[in-house]
Amino acid sequence: MTEQKQIEEMAQIINGSTELDTVAYYRCMNIAKTIYNAGYRKASDGALKLLLEAPYDELRKFCIKYYNEAKDLRQEVVELKVDNEHLTNKLRYILLSIDTVKEMNAMCNIDEHRKQAIKEFAEKVKSKLQDFSDGGEKGAYITEKDIDELLKEYEI
Repeated sequence: MTEQKQIEEMAQIINGSTELDTVAYYRCMNIAKTIYNAGYRKASDGALKLLLEAPYDELRKFCIKYYNEAKDLRQEVVELKVDNEHLTNKLRYILLSIDTVKEMNAMCNIDEHRKQAIKEFAEKVKSKLQDFSDGGEKGAYITEKDIDELLKEYEI
C-alpha cells in the first residue's frame, strides 16, 4: 500500500467516517501525516481509534513527541554512519600497519637467513683450510678452486 493511501485511510479512521469535509480533511490528513512521519503505519481500526479517543491536544502532543523522537533517531543514524565511516578508515590504516609489520618481519627473517647462510659458508671455508708450516710460522690456506666449488653450492 502506498504512503498516500495509508495516510488517507488513517485520516478516515481519525475522522470516524469515509466522508471528509474540507476543514476536517486537512485537519485529519495533517494528523495522519504526523502519525505516519513518526514511523507508524496503518494499524487496525480499533488500535488507532483507541489512540484517537484522547483529546485533540493530547493526540497532537503524542504525535509531536514521536515525530521528534523519530527525527532524533534519524539524526542518530546519520551520526552513526559518520562514526562507522571514521572507524572503517581507522581499520584500513590498522590493517595497512599490520601488513607493513608483516613485511618488516619477513625482511627480518630474510636477514636472519642471510646471516645463517654466511655462517654456514664460513664453516665450510674453515673445513677446507689446509695447514702449512713455513719455517717457524704456522698458518692455513685455501685454494681458489676450493672457494669456487663452495660458491657453486650457493648459485641459484
